[in-house]
Amino acid sequence: MPNGSLDKALFEPKAAGEVLTWRHRRRVLAGVASALAYLHRECERQVIHRDVKSSNILLDSELKSKVADFGLARILVRSGEPDTVSAVAGSFGYMAPECACTRKVNEKVDVYSFGVVALEIACGRRAIDHQAAEEEKEVLVGWMWGLYGRQALLDGADERLHAEYDEVQMERLMVVGLWCAHPDPSSRPPMRQVMAALNLETLPLPAIDYGPWAPRRREVAQLSSQSASSSTSTSAVPSGVNRQCLEAEIISSL
Repeated sequence: MPNGSLDKALFEPKAAGEVLTWRHRRRVLAGVASALAYLHRECERQVIHRDVKSSNILLDSELKSKVADFGLARILVRSGEPDTVSAVAGSFGYMAPECACTRKVNEKVDVYSFGVVALEIACGRRAIDHQAAEEEKEVLVGWMWGLYGRQALLDGADERLHAEYDEVQMERLMVVGLWCAHPDPSSRPPMRQVMAALNLETLPLPAIDYGPWAPRRREVAQLSSQSASSSTSTSAVPSGVNRQCLEAEIISSL
């Protein structure tokens, strides 16, 4: 793809000092939300991607986003009902916490991963900084829950944007990201509701009860060992869904 992955565009731009603008970030995220909503509710058979992350989101020459790599995708036998997988699969930092505990997957695992990507886009920080010393590693989601608890979400905004963003939009995106990355799967919204929340400025957002959940540093190594294994057993992706890339339609209002 001409502009590589979202991961590269966010964290390793081609030119020094070149960063994705706020407008482009919102468009990219809206496109990913649209793609997941299609997989979850509009396909003939419900498809769970299971590995949504910034490196699996590709950007074309117009910075339109495509969700890529369906190698771990799962088709649910009964739409809406969780499926049990034989092994833990996914990428640490993006994988929903229940995956390591129950090995049951449904659309809520993709919603969680989307929430992490949303926070990466807002903050300009990786889901977890693998280059940091083990004792210094901090999970992005946990860090953002801390800011949310202190009512200081905007302190987490990407400094490279130099405050060139709408604060209401930024805070809304962050709240939606945390809503999606809620530790309780039943508290996560469906992707259609996420799309509405990102686009309708008047739509009220929930006051999220996050409890004490904020994994940091030492917990990172413990969680990492649980997510190291992966499964290559997967159902075939249905016809009409490109196995390598699914183009995410950009919402025209953005």
